[in-house]
Amino acid sequence: TKSDWYTHSRALPPQLAAGCSEEASGEEMRRLIDASPSSGSSDVTPTEFEEWYEPGWEQHPSHDFAVARREAAERIIHNHKNLVSFASRGAGIPGLPASSAPLADPRSISNESLKYPIDVFLRLIV
Repeated sequence: TKSDWYTHSRALPPQLAAGCSEEASGEEMRRLIDASPSSGSSDVTPTEFEEWYEPGWEQHPSHDFAVARREAAERIIHNHKNLVSFASRGAGIPGLPASSAPLADPRSISNESLKYPIDVFLRLIV
């Protein structure tokens, strides 16, 4: 199984809690992942975003961005029902006991009123 930098920088820290700490050397990658402004500059440009690759993916057949986009769209279409349900949990009822990653809380209850707008949004993306 191959993971990605987003998982390592955003999903694992809440799971590992005190055993996971940030390193200053990771700031550049956090900026690219979050596409957030850095010290007065504008957001990350699309070209800058598409010029970096995560190590270990060079041998993957879809190292081409057009192929990767089509594959991502296909996976969204294939999994849209689960994605809608998962995305609506972030605005739903928190589970008990409380999770350290509230937007990905496996025990939370989906916000049913948001499922339709989220479904529409995902369809527009694809």
